[in-house]
Amino acid sequence: MYQKYMIYPLQNALSTEAPSLHLPFPYGSWGTKNGRIEQKSWKKRWGYNTADRTLTSHTPHAVILYQLKGGTRNTMYLTATDLIKRETGAGGTWSFKTETYTTGTIASITDTAVVGTATAWGNGTTNIAAGDYFIMDNDHDSDSEPDSNWVKISSVTDDTHLTLASAYTKNGTTYKIRKVYTVPSNERWSWCIVDDKLIFTNGNTNVQYWDGSSGYATDLNSSVAVNARNCIEYADRLVIADYGSTRDPLKIGWSKNGDPTNWTDSTSGSATLLGTENYIIGLGKAGAYLIVYRQNSIVIGSRTSEATAPIIFPGERKGVGAASRWGIVEADGTNFFLSRNDFYRMQGDYPESIGAKIRDKFFDIVAWTEIEKTWAQHYELRNEIEWIANTSEGKLGFVYNYKLNEWSVNQYRHDITAAGTGAI
Repeated sequence: MYQKYMIYPLQNALSTEAPSLHLPFPYGSWGTKNGRIEQKSWKKRWGYNTADRTLTSHTPHAVILYQLKGGTRNTMYLTATDLIKRETGAGGTWSFKTETYTTGTIASITDTAVVGTATAWGNGTTNIAAGDYFIMDNDHDSDSEPDSNWVKISSVTDDTHLTLASAYTKNGTTYKIRKVYTVPSNERWSWCIVDDKLIFTNGNTNVQYWDGSSGYATDLNSSVAVNARNCIEYADRLVIADYGSTRDPLKIGWSKNGDPTNWTDSTSGSATLLGTENYIIGLGKAGAYLIVYRQNSIVIGSRTSEATAPIIFPGERKGVGAASRWGIVEADGTNFFLSRNDFYRMQGDYPESIGAKIRDKFFDIVAWTEIEKTWAQHYELRNEIEWIANTSEGKLGFVYNYKLNEWSVNQYRHDITAAGTGAI
């Protein structure tokens, strides 16, 4: 006696304990991680190399490919305290590009007491503050960090007197004081490239920029572009949101056309999106649209032909918003983002759900407090978006292939804090 059984080709190796009705049959167990099925074969997840460069105690929050129009390509890292450039020259490791103070010279150093000449350090509230780092130029090779000669500043008395955390021997007269950035708790950096400038901000400092030269980062604008939580390039200008000396989570601002440092020109401006407790979460671009993600809605911006009113916001999609500003990714000519109950892709000015195969499991094992910390990265060569989240089963990466419309899950040996495409 013979029986006939239908054998299905392997299609999908992802399942959940509460699977969606749209999950293809057959499926493997939830334990199937670090790979996906493509063209009826098993594809491993991306590998990674931890031995390429060590940043010692500096944990990256972002890995950035910063390419200048002249062709120079840089790999940049944003950490909790610094902007760092990967050095590729002989004997080079990495160097700080963090905002650095060099005004005046050093007259004397006695043990931990430093006396400056024409230094204008302030009194601990202006220019230099406790927690910043000091080094003499003769002791510093900027391409060979970490440098043990950096010493933390304990206090700043006035314009010409400061105290170090440990004794230092004077070596020359010129110096550097590396300012230390502070990223708010549970926050990350927002960054973009406008007019060949790498621009970055975290809601806790003046918007910073580095122009790719041998110098250091500095304030983009110290009167308007302050404390911005979000930034993006749109309409040939820098757009920021949730900013101000007292941050306004409903406010959007934009710089002069073609000049992200100019915020007083007639082509610069701002808009306030009124709506009680519907704060701005993040910014994105989809096609010709500027997308403003709020907690419970999406505001659509577009360009005009008026120089003094270059951006308008004619429409708002209510009911769907973003849960995490770091979970918004620009890829494939549009945006992908994580909401409070699903994953979405923008189709023009309309959000389309893509999370049917994964959302039940994701929201079952990711707590509400962790959803807003979830961050995402685009792996362009694999046509994948990966959302990294702390879950009840450890830190996992939820991967969406936007060409195949398929999901997979990654689990890493190390704590993944940032990812990106560098100039390698």
